[in-house]
Amino acid sequence: FGNPFLGSIHGYKFEDLNANAADDTEPRLPGVEITLTGTDGMGNTVFATTTTDANGEYAFTGLMPGDYTVTETPPAGSVPTTADTYTVTVESRQELVALPGQAQIPAGDPRIEVVQAFPTLVFGNTFLGSIHGYKFEDLNGNGVDDTDPRLPGVEITLTGTDGMGNTVFAT
Repeated sequence: FGNPFLGSIHGYKFEDLNANAADDTEPRLPGVEITLTGTDGMGNTVFATTTTDANGEYAFTGLMPGDYTVTETPPAGSVPTTADTYTVTVESRQELVALPGQAQIPAGDPRIEVVQAFPTLVFGNTFLGSIHGYKFEDLNGNGVDDTDPRLPGVEITLTGTDGMGNTVFAT
């Protein structure tokens, strides 16, 4: 008789404040939808969703051994700084975790934690920002907008480097 032990997948979601694709002890994001799809070892299709908890963590438990894909739904107004999809294989007794101790296996339990290399099972997002300003004609030349008239049609240029090292140039 052959019987597999069930496994699980545990990860977390964080707000990548500096957009560097690393978790620099940044805030966790609760309330983000995470989806699990795949096929278990018996050939059954698997589809499940969960939402990150108050600590930004998620878990899919009671999984048959199989191949699974974990996907985040990025929060509105954000963009991923890590992958938004990970594919993993769960084997009998395996608790795949992003952080040691995440599966909270009791003493004497036959399951084992398998820590995944960062960022596997970890989702980072940064929220997009913007810069707003205006151009005015300094009628008295004092460098202060004393309700001076606005100047339409003037080209403004933005240059720099974003948190992921990409050159930014916009007009």
